[in-house]
Amino acid sequence: MSIVDCFNWLLPLDAVAQVPTKRILILTSYDISRPAVNTIIQSVTTTIRNGSNTRVEFFYEFQDYPRIPNSKYEEEMVRFLRTKYEGVEIGVVLALGGPALKFLLGHESVLFPDIPKVYYFHDESEITAHSLWPRVTGVWASLEITKTLDMALTFQPDTQKAFVVTGNSDQDRFLREQAQEAVRAYEKRLEFTFLTDLTIDELKEKVAMLPPHSVVLYLSFFADKKGDNFSGPEALSLFAPTANAPIYGISDTYMGAGIKLVYVTMNHDPEMAGEAFRLGASAYLLKNSAGTELLRAIREVVRGGFYITPLMTKGMEGSFVLNFKRMKSKNPLTIRQKEVLQLLAEGRSMKEAAFTLNVSPRTVAYHKYTMMEHLQIRTSAELIEYAMRSSLVAA
Repeated sequence: MSIVDCFNWLLPLDAVAQVPTKRILILTSYDISRPAVNTIIQSVTTTIRNGSNTRVEFFYEFQDYPRIPNSKYEEEMVRFLRTKYEGVEIGVVLALGGPALKFLLGHESVLFPDIPKVYYFHDESEITAHSLWPRVTGVWASLEITKTLDMALTFQPDTQKAFVVTGNSDQDRFLREQAQEAVRAYEKRLEFTFLTDLTIDELKEKVAMLPPHSVVLYLSFFADKKGDNFSGPEALSLFAPTANAPIYGISDTYMGAGIKLVYVTMNHDPEMAGEAFRLGASAYLLKNSAGTELLRAIREVVRGGFYITPLMTKGMEGSFVLNFKRMKSKNPLTIRQKEVLQLLAEGRSMKEAAFTLNVSPRTVAYHKYTMMEHLQIRTSAELIEYAMRSSLVAA
């Protein structure tokens, strides 16, 4: 279940009369400028807005945890929120992060009483999530570190040591504990070392001197030993340049900050390849490329190189990457949006497009409605017409 599924009450099938505006309060534990937090908020708000026949208004509050502990100002924040939202008809409160949810539930008798509460967190366990039902409902993120390790061992089968990078915040500690449990199944195959309780400068020194046949597994580094705070991509961008071993990460927000991006698409459009490389991709392949070619591309990227499928480079001279980067696209859509639009314009349903792209139908719907909002298009027919004019599909 996605977090948007928790808001189905906002998505009426038919609207026979003007319905009053719905209001949602989003309370996040963490700085909304963090890439992951910002992505979640944008996804939730855009999908709900564009999928609802009712006007939806959002309010935002954040606690700036863990930089400033909630306990330092908790009672003052309760009084502030009660005063600020007195008389405002909030329909639902969305808590992003474990601390935000604990704050709401700890004061629910005086703060937004009788108002439904929904959560999303990646800093609490599935056991905690189940214990909250039916008091509140929501979704939680799973670390799935084993899939990342399996990928690393597939691409680098001679790996002997894995160095796991993690910081000193409560959120870092939670992810580290989850990882320590997950890697037990690999202890006969790999030797694990957890790089923690370090300053960012000490971490840079550590990853610069790793032994051969090593990989780095990056969880998070939200705070270092001195108490300096970082976003996940920011910390990665600081220590990745000094690392002498490949780095594998657990979040797509790390792409371009030190984690290499290998782009696999069905689209032969040179402009799309150019956009991919300008955005930081290290390889570009087509979905009909052979599996052995994908493995070859990843190994080339791991060595610090670039790779472009020969299917895209026929007749091209000189640096392939430079040639593609010079191809400036006039299309305002992102790469993923172009893929979604191409499939929809070819007559695929959202479910079929989701299957092809290996995403959920909700994700396809999010991209569709985001495109319509960005292009100021009101109907699906107008969107398909735009695809035809833009030569994303054959007319």
